[in-house]
Amino acid sequence: MRLITLLLACSLGAAATAQIVHGTAEVVSGQVRQANGTWADVTGTVLQVQIERIEARKVNEPRRPGPVLENGTVNPAFTVIYQNDRPSNYFANPGICSALDDWTILPAGIGQPWRRLTFGVSTQRTSGDVLWHLNAWETYVAGRGAGVSAFDRVFVNNFGVRFNTSQFPAPGDYKVTVVWPTSGPQIVAPSTSVFFGQTWREFNIFGQGAFLLGEMGPVFSGDGDPQIGASTDLFWLDNEPNMVFDETEADFFNGPPNQANVLFVIETGSAGQQDVIKPISFRWFRGRANGGTVGSLHNVDQNYLRGLRGITANPAEAPLQLEAEGFSSFTNLTEMKLDLMTSVTTPGLRQRAEIFNFSTNQWVQLDDRVAPQTDTRVTLTAPAPATSYVEPGSGTVRARIQYRQVAPVNSPNWGARIDLTNWVTTRP
Repeated sequence: MRLITLLLACSLGAAATAQIVHGTAEVVSGQVRQANGTWADVTGTVLQVQIERIEARKVNEPRRPGPVLENGTVNPAFTVIYQNDRPSNYFANPGICSALDDWTILPAGIGQPWRRLTFGVSTQRTSGDVLWHLNAWETYVAGRGAGVSAFDRVFVNNFGVRFNTSQFPAPGDYKVTVVWPTSGPQIVAPSTSVFFGQTWREFNIFGQGAFLLGEMGPVFSGDGDPQIGASTDLFWLDNEPNMVFDETEADFFNGPPNQANVLFVIETGSAGQQDVIKPISFRWFRGRANGGTVGSLHNVDQNYLRGLRGITANPAEAPLQLEAEGFSSFTNLTEMKLDLMTSVTTPGLRQRAEIFNFSTNQWVQLDDRVAPQTDTRVTLTAPAPATSYVEPGSGTVRARIQYRQVAPVNSPNWGARIDLTNWVTTRP
């Protein structure tokens, strides 16, 4: 058995901060076997995507403090039927672009639609479209030898998801979450046994281009067995690569704490479809601008919208207030959340977050807390009914963030930095 020892660590460094991007990706090929045994083509399916910067280290390298990563969400919590995700020991190998891992999922996951998949990717790619190519089988068959697939009973076949490298803020390591829509054909596991193979390739007009050896590959997660479900300390590497995983291609990483299990989470359920709404306009209702644009509010990227305190006639009124507006394409909402990443320049301040209720024509307070001095992310749920926060006819949604002094401050010219203001809505 070949022992792989050359592993890549793409460190963010101690000063790094969270990078989280939301978007979409398209399924450009693929068939999935349904619960009734029939096959369905899923080409054209659009997936919601969340991409979060992580840190993968070189195997056997001394542990070091990592960055504080803000774990955002692109959908409500579902039922986890398999989880291997330990940030304490992410690692990657620059010499591979593929990995097939064996999983035992929870029995409750049999026949249930896979709503949300989370995986890791290490990338050095800086331009162009790439393809995350997948196959999944039920069984392993020994004795076939080299060059012949060791896996049978495929239930996910020739499945390709197209990403653009611009969705990854920079070369490095990322945790990616994709959300499957509730309508149309679904991915379902027919048994608790899953053999899941993933490969990174270039995308071209035929769908599948060159293998991205040395440019993109899977991230592994060690420090123990999977938290939910099971997996042996083994994976299969498509050495050639030729899209065939045979029994001679089994490999591992010399054992614990570097178990050869890919970073992966599978969640099932039917909690509804979620949409992320980004602001299209803003204004400093009180205070004054100190840098940034409306795009500064779209993603966690340290591109801040900055404001400084103003002067108010009423001492009870917050001297720094930001109002932001967005647009919802849907009104049949079951939940509305406000997703914020903020900080201030001095201690002694409080932060209040509000959302506008168009039914009562009033602001509704969602949160009031000590204003953080370092970037802090909070996700706040608005009181039901969620439909009240979307203006009939126009689809407008509105949020307000206020800052006021409640204790002595270091400087009277204090201000706030806002890195993210998004609405997260759920619909049936």
